[in-house]
Amino acid sequence: MKKRWSLMTVLVGLILLVGLSVNGSSIEASDSTEAYVIKVADKFYSYESKKLNQSFLNSIYGGNDTLYQDFKSKMSAGEPHAISNVNGAYISYSAISSEFTQQQTNFSLDSYLVSSSAVRASMPNQITGVTINSSGNLQTFNIEVDNGIVPEVINIY
Repeated sequence: MKKRWSLMTVLVGLILLVGLSVNGSSIEASDSTEAYVIKVADKFYSYESKKLNQSFLNSIYGGNDTLYQDFKSKMSAGEPHAISNVNGAYISYSAISSEFTQQQTNFSLDSYLVSSSAVRASMPNQITGVTINSSGNLQTFNIEVDNGIVPEVINIY
């Protein structure tokens, strides 16, 4: 059962990351997604979605995929915890996964992330942001979180 859950978690994570159409069910990549948060032991890592998507595509086409490889490593060691929406709120990944499983067809991550029914994730006061710098190397920074919301959404990328 745990193996099946892990497989589903990875599958849903990839679907949410790049967007797919499966068995007539469509899931679109989300414009409302700002970041993906992975929990490894007691640490939380945040990956900005646009940079992560670009790094994922680079992994397919032979470009710099350092960020995606780090994300993949953290996913193997931990689990998805939350997705940050455009309003800076962290929405529970398990709630997103549950909603996806219930709806099965035409799940809209965009709609869910900004809906009043979206379940906020329990978050620590500080998480680690992971990005790549202009040289293509990994860089980390602290993100302050207040009640599951980034106090001010700032694009530092």
